[in-house]
Amino acid sequence: MVKMVEQFSSGHFNYSWFGYSIKGSGKEENQDNFKFFHDDSCVIAVVADGLGSAIYSSHGSKILCATAIDILKKPESLPDLAIAIRNQWIDNLQHKPAACDTTLKFVKITNEKTIMGGIGDGW
Repeated sequence: MVKMVEQFSSGHFNYSWFGYSIKGSGKEENQDNFKFFHDDSCVIAVVADGLGSAIYSSHGSKILCATAIDILKKPESLPDLAIAIRNQWIDNLQHKPAACDTTLKFVKITNEKTIMGGIGDGW
């Protein structure tokens, strides 16, 4: 089980982030990861569900969360965030992508807009 709770204020709002994940039945480790980021311009949450059939999915989901935060916290918007995140994730991996398989869901909230997206089939 992984838990994470973070509370913070940004602008006129108070936020509470909660993350909770349970190790899959028969799995040796929990391959899921999540990460939060906030500053004066935005709040970001990312969740990566490591696929148990991939030997390094825990590593893959951890690297994917960090990569997504790094890209999403930049003020400029890329034309296709999911492809940019995926390509940078592949460059950041220490193993072949198939051995690190994971899905990603993300949300970025600013004063002007909310951006949601994902990689993989974990909707």
